[in-house]
Order: sequence, then C-alpha cells, then structure tokens
Amino acid sequence: MKSSALLLLHAAALVFGWWLGHGGNTSRDANNATKLTTANQTPTKSLVSSATTKDAAKTKANPPALEKIQRYLLDGNECFSISDFLVPKLSHAEFAPALALMLKSPFLQGRQRMVRQLFQRWAEIDRAEALQHALALVSPQLKEEAVKAVLDAWLKSDPGGAWQWVLQLGDDPVLMASAIEKLVTAGAKSDPAGYARWIEEISDPVQRAALLWKAAAAWLPQDSKAALAWMRSIEPASVRQRMMEDLRRDSDAFRGEQAWETLLQWPDKSTREEEIAIQLVLYNGKEEEAKSVQWFIAHAGNVELQKAGAMLGGALTNNWSAAQLEQMTRNLPAGPVRDAFVGGAARAYVESHKFSDAIALLKLGGPCAERSMALSELGEVIGQLDATTSEPLVRAMRPGYDQDYLLEGYASRLSEKNPRLATLWAAQITDAAARLMAVQDAYDVWQGADLPAAEAWLRAASQFSEAEKNTISNP
Repeated sequence: MKSSALLLLHAAALVFGWWLGHGGNTSRDANNATKLTTANQTPTKSLVSSATTKDAAKTKANPPALEKIQRYLLDGNECFSISDFLVPKLSHAEFAPALALMLKSPFLQGRQRMVRQLFQRWAEIDRAEALQHALALVSPQLKEEAVKAVLDAWLKSDPGGAWQWVLQLGDDPVLMASAIEKLVTAGAKSDPAGYARWIEEISDPVQRAALLWKAAAAWLPQDSKAALAWMRSIEPASVRQRMMEDLRRDSDAFRGEQAWETLLQWPDKSTREEEIAIQLVLYNGKEEEAKSVQWFIAHAGNVELQKAGAMLGGALTNNWSAAQLEQMTRNLPAGPVRDAFVGGAARAYVESHKFSDAIALLKLGGPCAERSMALSELGEVIGQLDATTSEPLVRAMRPGYDQDYLLEGYASRLSEKNPRLATLWAAQITDAAARLMAVQDAYDVWQGADLPAAEAWLRAASQFSEAEKNTISNP
C-alpha cells in the first residue's frame, strides 16, 4: 500500500514538474496563434499538404520547412536546427502556422530560441503583424522574447519609433520595463545622447536610475567630455553621485587609455587624482606599460598627476634600469609632477635597499611630500646599518631640506641602539622646530640609558636656549 502511494506521488510530481518546465500558458499560446492564423493566414494543414501531384516526389525527398518543423519538434536537439536553418526558409505566409507549431514544443529553452528567431525574421518583413502576434502570446516569458526580437529589427530602421511604441505598453509595466532596458542596452551605443534624453522622460525613479547608468556607460567611451557634461546635469544629486561612483567602478570607460582621458574630466578632484594614479599602473606587459608611460609624459604638465607620477615612478623601478628611469625623468618638465615621480621612484629604491640609485635620482627632483618620505625612510633604513656604512651616506646628502628629513629618520632609528650618537646627529638638523622634536625624542632614550652623560651634554649645548633645553629634558 505504501509503495503504491509513493508511486502515485512520484507520478504526480513528474506531471507537475513537466508543467512547470513547459509553461502553463503554452497551450493557450498555441490556440491563440492558431486563431490568428485562421484569421490572417492559410491553415497549417493546407500549407503542409499544398504540394501539387507533380511535385509530390520532390516534396517527399525535400519536404518544406514547415513540415520539417512539425517533424522535428519532439526532438530537443533539433530545436537549434529549426531556429537556425529552417526559420530562414519560411515564407511570410508560413510564419503564423510555424509559431503555432513551435508553441507546442515540450522543450522550454528550445521553444524560446525558436520563437526569438522567428520573430526577428517576421519583424523584418511585417513588423505590425509580428507585434500583433507577439502581444497575443499568453506566456510572459515568450511574449518578452518575441517583443525583444521585434525591437532588435526595429532599432535598425527607426529607434525613435520603437521607443515611442514601447512607452505605450503602460498596461503591462513589466513588459514595458523589459522592453525599455532592451532598447537602451542594444541602441545606446549608436546614439547615447538621444537615448539619454529619452530616458529622462521615464517616471519610475528606480528604472530611470538604472537606465541612466546604461546610457552613460555607452556614452563615456565615445565622447567622455559630452557624457560628463550631461551627467553633471542629472537630478537629483543623489542619483547623479551614485551613478558616477558606480560607473567609475564598473564601466568599461574606466579601463586602460579610455580611463585616463575620462578621469581627467571627472568633476571630483580627489577622485580624479586617486583613480588616474591607480589606473595608470594597472598595466600588464611591456606594451601596456609603454602606453602608460607615453600618456603620462604627454600630460606631465598637469599638476593633478602628482599622485599618479609617484605611483608610476615606484612601479617602473621593478622593470627599468636606473639609467632608463633617469632618462625618463629628464624628459619630464620640471615641476611638481616630476618631483613626485622622482620621490616615488626613490622610495621604491630605498625599500629594495638600492641607496645609491635613490640618492642619484633625488638629485633630479625638488621638494615634495614623496621626496620627504623617501628621505626619511632612507634615514630609517641606514640607521640600522653600521656607522661605517651609514655615516658616509648621511654626510653625502645635501645640507638643508634633504639632510634634515634624512636625519629625522636616521636619528629615530639610531636611538634604538646608540641614543647618544642619535642625539648628536639630530642636533645637526637645520630646521629649528624639526631639530627640537628629533633631539627631544633621542635625548629621552639617552637619559634613560645614561642620565649623567645626557645631562652633561645638554648643559653644554649652546645651540639651544634655556627654554628649549627645558623642553628637551622634560618631554
């Protein structure tokens, strides 16, 4: 008894699963297609058997496309043959009967493929009739496939007319939304400005925002200046800002050379500087690297490329010789971008302990944040070395700005193993405020290790006022 009940349940589940896979509206769609066929076309049966007696043998050997469709429908693999090879052979009069047959296919994916191919061809010959049959379909999925197929053909000849027709689908908002997205996705690349204007007419704020993104993504690679000018006009501001941030992360307009040109016009300065720097070093291989370098050199007069210069300078030390990097530096115009490039490369050299390369390159640049960090980091690294190696490097550094920043890092690290010597070096910093701070830090360690010696030195240090001595001894 239990096994019989289980068998019945299993059979019921199979039937229900078959109904889900084939769509509950398939038979109604087939009936509708048959009714439209009866009203507008020759019935399927007469079309299939319309061959004359004279042509009977030829028809049997090479049956018409419609008869082949009827024969192949029960084979899921043949659905591809029907859509790809048989649909193109159908005459106009056979479209509606073929649709009625296709809708009886038990294979969901095959049915959708055949319908899509049929309506694409139908729309090229008689768009109005194709739309009539598409809208008569009961299955929402098949109706959407059919309408999109018609729009594919319509876009080639009259995108404005297609857009106006889609906006009249208000009674079916789901279909209208899907059709609008189809139009924008397929057509925005050919006329992004036109689609942008049309999209602004959409009242649904969620759909409007999503479609604005699509239009902008299509427009930016073609004309970033015009696209950005339009994007700045989008209201409300929250939609505009969100769209621009999403585009920056996901759009193809922010890949490679197109990204650099687009970002140069980006409205937010911090985003411009940060993203150009990131995109400029995302090269893969020598060819892309060369493009990055060429573009950077051509735009090196733009002061907003300082961050990009620093990152590119550091990245190039991985593959370029010091001589190549020096030559490129000389090709850059003197100014803040070149200074940042030098500083970024010098920091990379310091990190890999190529001290002489860093010092040589620093001679080609001027003061900037990257240079300061490179010098300070160089001081910290050589502060860990023995005095015979580190002190010649310190003395070789140009007094003033360069030596001051190097000594800050040097004294900080040297104080860990020799606070007395660190204090003496810190006292040679020329900038008064920086000198006081560096001496204070080193002296604090020194007096913890040898208070009498530290106090004796401070009392004799004539370069400090009494107030400064008090500050140094009481951190």
